[in-house]
Order: sequence, then C-alpha cells, then structure tokens
Amino acid sequence: MSFLNRAKLLWSYLTGSERARGLPVEYIVETTAKCNLYCPMCPRETHKQPKEDMADAVFERLVQDSKGAAEHMMLIGLGEPFMDRKIFDRIEYCDRHGIATLLSTNGTFLDEKMSDRLLKSSLAHITLSFDGASKETYEHYRKGAKFEKVRDNFVRFARMKHQRNAK
Repeated sequence: MSFLNRAKLLWSYLTGSERARGLPVEYIVETTAKCNLYCPMCPRETHKQPKEDMADAVFERLVQDSKGAAEHMMLIGLGEPFMDRKIFDRIEYCDRHGIATLLSTNGTFLDEKMSDRLLKSSLAHITLSFDGASKETYEHYRKGAKFEKVRDNFVRFARMKHQRNAK
C-alpha cells in the first residue's frame, strides 16, 4: 500500500475534486470469460465477448501498471476463475508484486487437490458461491452444478482450512 497514493485519494475526496489524484487501490480483473455453469441471472451468455483467458502480457502489464497503488486485485468477472489454467500463476505473480488477490468460485472444481493447492497459495480471500438452501433451488440457479458435490467441496475446503489454521 502506498501512503502517498492513499493521501492523494483522501485529499481528492475531502476537497470534492472531480478528478482523483491517486490511482485505484482495488482492481477487478476478469482473467477468464469461460464458465462451466449456465446461471439464469448471469449475463455471460448474452455478453458478446470471446470465451477465453486473458493474455499473459495483458495481465502482467495490468499488475506492473498498478504496482505501488493496488492493494487488492479481485480475479473475478463473468467467468469461473478455476477455468483459467494459469490462475495460480496469476495469484503468485500478484503476490510477488505486493498485491493481495481475491476470487469468487462456484466450487465445482474445488476438489481435495484444488483445495490443497489453494490453501498453499498466497490468495488473501475467497468467496464460495452457493446460491440455494435446497437441491432444487440451487440446481435451478446453478445449471450444470450438483448440489451435493459442491456442498461437499465447500465442507471439505472449510475443514482443510480449519485443520491448517489457514487465514
């Protein structure tokens, strides 16, 4: 975190400036537009963009250009982060540049191996999306996912996290 950047942002806010003098401290970056589910509330299917991963050069430039100001990089968007084969490389790249990473997952790929790798990574925060208290509701809103499988993935992840005293 850059104290000077935060001070510039605060000064811009306090003086009512229409133009912020500092750089953003939080970035939302969609590293992949691919998803394995078809959720009725998600605009991904109607959003006309290629269903592919972000190019390494683009991601690296984003991190480089935001270094010194960025505190968090949220690796989320309309895609499922774990469909990006380089998601762990991206998490570590941000960490090497002093940027904490956050992501949100639908949990379908969060098996024991993925959970282990995730807990060993430098990821700062994860949101586990589970939309529905019953099988019927959940599978209506998360088309393509299986209620029991994702529930078990989340329970296992929480248990592993607790056993390791992970943050």
